[in-house]
Amino acid sequence: MSFRDVFRFTFQNYYIPCVQRLADEIGREKLIEMLKRLTSEAVTKSVKKSIENLPNNDFATYVALSKERKNRFVEHVLTAEVLEETDREVRTNITECLWAEIFREAEAADLGYAVICYPDFASASAFNPKIKLVRTKTLMQEHDCCDFHYIWEG
Repeated sequence: MSFRDVFRFTFQNYYIPCVQRLADEIGREKLIEMLKRLTSEAVTKSVKKSIENLPNNDFATYVALSKERKNRFVEHVLTAEVLEETDREVRTNITECLWAEIFREAEAADLGYAVICYPDFASASAFNPKIKLVRTKTLMQEHDCCDFHYIWEG
């Protein structure tokens, strides 16, 4: 199976229908707010656990680790272009995202944003509260790219 096949099987055949049914039960807006809160809490906990043994959690370490995370999975799920990288800022555009493709096909982009995209803000600040993520566009929200702009405010 290709990554696309696995995503379709997992998300379109199981996850998205379950979450959409849950939205019918409790209300879509309420569910989206719950998903944002819960996924942000989970990401924060995961990131804090993963950095416990790092010698440093500064911006340079954050950028270096994000480069190391480029693996077979990420290469098949996202297409990224680094636009700018300095010691205080990194700008990257994501031009292809398999999550966005699958959630949009299922007409569940709002749910996908809450679960996949929204926690990015929590991830950056959990690594170090001086790292700020500014993002004005996402593929999930039908823009032409996801415009990640990480700023070191330290």
